[in-house]
Amino acid sequence: MTQKIISQDKSSSDLLQTIGPPGIADESMRHKVELLLNLIEQLQLKVKDLESENQRLKDENNRLKGEQGKPDIKANSKGFKSQHSSEKERKTPKKHSKRSKNATITPFPLKEYRKCYSKKKARKISMNLSQRLRLVSLDKKQWQRLYYKNQQAYIRQRLSAIRYLSEGKSRGEVAKLVGSTDLTIAKWIGKYLDAGLEGLVEPIKHQVKERLNPERQQEIKEMVLNERPTKYGIDREIWTGKIIAFVIKQRWGIELKTSRIYEILDKLNLSHQKAHRDYENASPEKQKEFVKMLKKNAPEKAWGENNLL
Repeated sequence: MTQKIISQDKSSSDLLQTIGPPGIADESMRHKVELLLNLIEQLQLKVKDLESENQRLKDENNRLKGEQGKPDIKANSKGFKSQHSSEKERKTPKKHSKRSKNATITPFPLKEYRKCYSKKKARKISMNLSQRLRLVSLDKKQWQRLYYKNQQAYIRQRLSAIRYLSEGKSRGEVAKLVGSTDLTIAKWIGKYLDAGLEGLVEPIKHQVKERLNPERQQEIKEMVLNERPTKYGIDREIWTGKIIAFVIKQRWGIELKTSRIYEILDKLNLSHQKAHRDYENASPEKQKEFVKMLKKNAPEKAWGENNLL
């Protein structure tokens, strides 16, 4: 039987695998060796069981004492591949990728950036407008005339803001006084510098969808110029906004407000005026007869030399 060199690092199981009973020529000896090997394997299994039981008892004892037992560290189940050495793995070059700075830095939200940028830009523009406003003197007479002429609250709000600014108040103070924002005050200042006070009193125009086509609008124009309301069963001789709205609903089934009627008339170059009574010139002869009648019927004391009649 040839002897093999066994390294110290090999375990006992590896040592037993090196012993080959078939290589023993003597049959009785071979049988004895096989029995010994089986006995050794059985003893090894019992030793492992006893070691695990002993370790369990130690852990339980340590747990009762308040200590921690042996940590349950499991080996890597994957292991190494066949014909794989750590030296080869260490020498094998790996690809290294450097992360960009943008990946590590949290980006600033785009909406917040635009919001801050627009505020800074608006604040810079409004500062320039305020400087320009100081160089312009306010015409107080024109301001007062336009303030009393325009009754709309939003127009008076604009005029009041410009008046406060001309008196030296800041935009923040004016915004609180008129109940507006700094950006809106800046827009009003720009409009005032571009078009003056007349630009501030321009009414807000809303785009209204035309419910009357151009042909019907021309029919309304011909009706107002050449016809009378009596033709449509209305006991009036003069057209008004309410009467025109009533006729439009009667003819085409379209309901319009009086304000919209006046907008259409203005678009058709028709001006509306308030109706008033016209009196004919009095007759001089009838006036003299009336005076004589008063003199006859009145008492004599009521008429003196200084009587104007």
